[in-house]
Amino acid sequence: MGGTDTAFLRYFAETALRFIGHPANVPVWKQKAGIAGDAIVFEQRLLAACLQYHEDRTGSPYGDVFERTAAARAEAEARDHTRLVAGAKREAQVLAALERMLALALQAAIA
Repeated sequence: MGGTDTAFLRYFAETALRFIGHPANVPVWKQKAGIAGDAIVFEQRLLAACLQYHEDRTGSPYGDVFERTAAARAEAEARDHTRLVAGAKREAQVLAALERMLALALQAAIA
């Protein structure tokens, strides 16, 4: 996406804020110590969920987000860009959590 689809990015940010600020979720955030790593994992997972939700949804204003950003993705991949926030690329705990989530998602897709 590379920050090129500002309408989708706004939707994603508003969704994240609603989720984080929802009264049912506030107690969980208060219990967490050092949530920076969790916040990064949450952001990555929510982004993937939003993209997957809208990808093939008829009538979605974001259903073609992949097509609209194909060139940006190709350029990012050519430059070995990842979506991880700068310092997170060096955080073993964050990378391990992402690897676990991806492994579970892959297992679910295969099953």
